[in-house]
Amino acid sequence: MSENVIYDALFPIYQELSDLIGEENMLKVYGYWRGSQFSLPMRLYDSKQLRPILKKSRASNQDLARLYGYFERWIRDNRL
Repeated sequence: MSENVIYDALFPIYQELSDLIGEENMLKVYGYWRGSQFSLPMRLYDSKQLRPILKKSRASNQDLARLYGYFERWIRDNRL
């Protein structure tokens, strides 16, 4: 930790961010989003953007479901 940041005095969320992405990046997140509240989607990929990728893929539905975090049935229905 740098001399400017007192880790033990940080709010727990900033301690976790510091542990996860490093102090410098935690300070960037703090500077950019401080005071904001947001939630992150459960899935990393947007379903609308993913559909054309699924249609081109030669991988199995099961493999694609594991890779992109969607149900196999959703993958199958959106590859048609």
